[in-house]
Amino acid sequence: MPKITPLTIFVALAAPTAGATAVTGAPPAGDALRTMTAGGEFRGFTRTLRGFEDHIWRFSPDGRVSASYTVRADKGMSNFHFDGGASGSWSIEGDRMCVRWSARYHPASGCYAIVVLANVSVIQGHYVRLIGPGAFEGTVQR
Repeated sequence: MPKITPLTIFVALAAPTAGATAVTGAPPAGDALRTMTAGGEFRGFTRTLRGFEDHIWRFSPDGRVSASYTVRADKGMSNFHFDGGASGSWSIEGDRMCVRWSARYHPASGCYAIVVLANVSVIQGHYVRLIGPGAFEGTVQR
């Protein structure tokens, strides 16, 4: 049986999902992107230097956004996890969703392309990849 290391897990998470490609046509933009996002939430994950992170972003129709996250890391002899949260604002700029977070969560601020992944079915939602200042994968649901 092959040995699974943190690097193996990172490469697996960073690689595109097997068999996934962009949905036919262009990524959602403008009103379609606003409809997909406003009043909904993104639940997903990413891998950073801090560790594996789970994120929930809630988008209010009035342009406010809130986040909660959990970071888990295995640093050899010292495993740890911590929870956090942030707030900010969001908007749609062309074909990108832009978020401006409070100071503590600021590295995730910026504009993200939302790529809807094909061959994936989620009840009342979309399985997506957010590509911007960070790369996240998860679901957008209303």
